Amino acid sequence: MIDFSQLISTLSRVTGIDPAAAIATGGCTVLFDGKLEVTLERTADQRSVYMFAPVLTLPPSGSARENVMQALLQVHLFGLTTNGAYFGVGPEAREAILFKTLELNHLDEDHAFAAIETFVNDLERWQTALLNMVAQKNHLSASSVNSVIPGAGAPMQFA
Repeated sequence: MIDFSQLISTLSRVTGIDPAAAIATGGCTVLFDGKLEVTLERTADQRSVYMFAPVLTLPPSGSARENVMQALLQVHLFGLTTNGAYFGVGPEAREAILFKTLELNHLDEDHAFAAIETFVNDLERWQTALLNMVAQKNHLSASSVNSVIPGAGAPMQFA
């Protein structure tokens, strides 16, 4: 079994995050591959960690937003295509997020890091796949999705 402090301490050696600050506050945001921001937050009971990351900025309204929401609901059914992660809508309904809970009391260090790596790989895959799905539904080229989804593909931050 691994606990939050051990997870963060080991993760800090690979990512350069400040382990003391992350442990004291109960969470941190880690940048993977220079572009994928994943937030890790300890649960109140300290037995689990919430992992979440922005996937894309949602269109403000209309059929483009409806198409994005429909795609999100279809692809995360039972977590089958997302390795047990799910899509949700972030604060103020401006962005779609990918999230997953890691049950630490069931993981050793190697399995915890494998789960984080899988999550990051899925995040990267879904950022691309969702943009392509939206482009296809709106009969656009993938490169023109930015006109439908402001900030598509750009790193996003939660307020």
